Amino acid sequence: MTDYFIDLLASHSWSSVKLDLYGLKFYYTHVLRKPWVAPNLIKPPKAQSLPDIVTVEGAQRLFLCTRTLSYSVFFFTVYSLGLRLGEGLRLQVGDIDTERQRVHIRDAKGNKDRLVPLPAATLDGLRRFWQVHRNPVLRFPHRHGGLNGAGRATTPLDRGGVQTTLRKVAEDCGLKKRSALTVCGIATHKGVIQEKDIVACRNGQISFRYQDSKTRQMRPRTLPGTQFLWLILRHVLPKGFRRARNFGFLHPNSTRLIGLLQYLLGVNPNKALAWLRIRPSLKCRCCGGAMSIIRTRIPPPFATGTQSPPANQVQMEQVM
Repeated sequence: MTDYFIDLLASHSWSSVKLDLYGLKFYYTHVLRKPWVAPNLIKPPKAQSLPDIVTVEGAQRLFLCTRTLSYSVFFFTVYSLGLRLGEGLRLQVGDIDTERQRVHIRDAKGNKDRLVPLPAATLDGLRRFWQVHRNPVLRFPHRHGGLNGAGRATTPLDRGGVQTTLRKVAEDCGLKKRSALTVCGIATHKGVIQEKDIVACRNGQISFRYQDSKTRQMRPRTLPGTQFLWLILRHVLPKGFRRARNFGFLHPNSTRLIGLLQYLLGVNPNKALAWLRIRPSLKCRCCGGAMSIIRTRIPPPFATGTQSPPANQVQMEQVM
């Protein structure tokens, strides 16, 4: 096995090697029901990298150096809204809610939708860019057909073209970051604050609702964008940490894992539920009405060597 994994490391990535390693370990442990024979066979390296964050000045240079209008508006939109590449490409005209000053992001990571605040500068840029191509559906239509073809295009900008242009512009600007558009967006998809509680985003001020921890009532609040982001990031877990409620069996998507464990352990959940018995209700000896236990009083334990009290001395208070 050592020779096999050495050859595999020479031609494959660590992700592929780990699949073979963990699959072999699972086969030994759960199928053959034998102990894992080579615990120190190979260990994947533990790498931890920090994200490359572009400063505001660096982002301004990037926008100014992008001479193609569609790419310039796209880069600014992705940066200001905190979007991923695919989310920005899929933006449509109907996703922009100008009245509520927010953008509906569809089919995001995990096939989940979310709403993000819409800055006034981004809205102005999108409106001016739409006046150029006037596509009735897409915000960033394909450029192969020229200006006339952009209005009739049915596909968005090419992903590879966007990435190639970004790398070239970043080199011309002198940005040495590996990812020029790594941004710190408002992480409403992290579960910190719900989208419906963000009321408005105007002139750099974000208005939102929050629940007071003492009164449990919703209160309005308005903060500058930077201060609002700081409050958000204080509740976002760092890389490598996970919430306890989203780990193991508590994860919302652990249904398949529970089913697999039930199969391996030979557990029938229907039989387990059949063991549960409903406790019969207590009846009053006088009137026959139902009673409920509100408190049970058990005397302190007796000293060693003494006789335990009879069961009828354990007093139970009941109420009709």
